[in-house]
Amino acid sequence: MLVWSGIYFAYNVLFNEHIYTGIRNLLTYLLTEPVHLWYCYAAITLYIFTPLLYVFCKNASQKEYLYALALTFCFGSLVIILLRSGCFSTLHIVIDKMKAPYTLGFLCLYLLGGYIRKYGIRQITHRIAIYLLGVLGTVMTFTGTQLLPAFGLPNDLLLSFFAPNTMLPAAALFIFIQQLCRSRKNNLPKIQPCIHKISACTSGIYFLHPLILMIIRHNAQWFRLSDMPYIQIPQMVLLAYIISALIVLALKQLPFLKRLV
Repeated sequence: MLVWSGIYFAYNVLFNEHIYTGIRNLLTYLLTEPVHLWYCYAAITLYIFTPLLYVFCKNASQKEYLYALALTFCFGSLVIILLRSGCFSTLHIVIDKMKAPYTLGFLCLYLLGGYIRKYGIRQITHRIAIYLLGVLGTVMTFTGTQLLPAFGLPNDLLLSFFAPNTMLPAAALFIFIQQLCRSRKNNLPKIQPCIHKISACTSGIYFLHPLILMIIRHNAQWFRLSDMPYIQIPQMVLLAYIISALIVLALKQLPFLKRLV
């Protein structure tokens, strides 16, 4: 995390977006910036609690597991998005008195991965329902972001990582890839190793992709991006993901630098 913070600091100084003002401010930057590296601290917290969570995951019945998922999804996703909307003052008071932590959304996804690994989604009707919810969540993200400001709601309300409309597509995609890799009927023996390789690049892509996005923005004329948001955003997403993945795959071949990714 410190090395990547240093890389972003150097890049921002190079492009005059940040000024070196002394060693103390540099240390503060390395420990707190750039913003997207908050994930490192969130991951550290989850790893610290993993031994305790493992006891639950190992010994809980399926019914208890589903209860934990429902509870964490309710408080960590549904309730949080209602609070952020600013339309439910009574709910805000109740939750404030309950002191329910905001980290339950991450815990929900963490436990969901464990549930899918342990039990899977065996019935095809359940998987289809999850896929449909994933599609619905994606549609809600696009339409809601366009329509909510007209009702006085934040335009980024549905762009949060804990919003149900982002968590559901993530879960649907996770299950789809898992089924693709496990299915004995598919004829994709060459694609499965590729999926595993790309999966192993996830952390590196996360660290690198904002830097690639900044480079794309600073050199927009090179990439010939569209002026239409509905085209430009997918263009930038694909460019950032593909370039980041290729760089990470290359770094993973180098003895020392592979530790960064």
